[in-house]
Amino acid sequence: MRGPVRNAGYLFAGEAASRIFGFLTTAVLARRLGADGFGQVGFAAAVMAYGVVATDLGLMTVGTRSVAQDRTFARELVGSVLPLRLLLSVLTAAVMVLVALVLPKPASVKWLLVLFAAAVIIQSVLLEWVFIGSERMGFVSVSRVVTNCAYFALTFVLVRGSSSLLFVPVAYGLAVILGALVLFGSYIPRYGLPRVRLVPDRWR
Repeated sequence: MRGPVRNAGYLFAGEAASRIFGFLTTAVLARRLGADGFGQVGFAAAVMAYGVVATDLGLMTVGTRSVAQDRTFARELVGSVLPLRLLLSVLTAAVMVLVALVLPKPASVKWLLVLFAAAVIIQSVLLEWVFIGSERMGFVSVSRVVTNCAYFALTFVLVRGSSSLLFVPVAYGLAVILGALVLFGSYIPRYGLPRVRLVPDRWR
């Protein structure tokens, strides 16, 4: 029982810290962007969230289950899943850009959608599912805290008013990169560099 309790504790602590930083970030954005700017960011972020779902399609669930069954399979699985998720994310980002072009919205919203589309691609390389499957929740929690802390810090520094609206997705993208690097740096000593392979038959 010690392992599950410890992992639950890691997730609880990480989630609590992430929510605190998330609340602070929201407060800063609402105060500095105003109702109109904050609404535009919220709309673009919601579209991005649907984009992230489109890059998953159950892959993370299957990957987590497979790693849990056989941890030695993680390296090979990552090498197969990463290129597929990258392909899906690029296609999703392209759709988001097309939507931005035809959507009857202000130019600021269109640019927000384009920049958040880039964040969809960045999020496709996150390796949380590997650590969840191998029951190493501490790394997942650290990554999430680093991401949310960095997002708050970058937002606080870069977003000074409605004129710096486009710095919001930039700050978010940089924060996600930092969180991804934490996971990647933890992954390599345990599994080695992923052997990326294009295997369309396996993707299906």
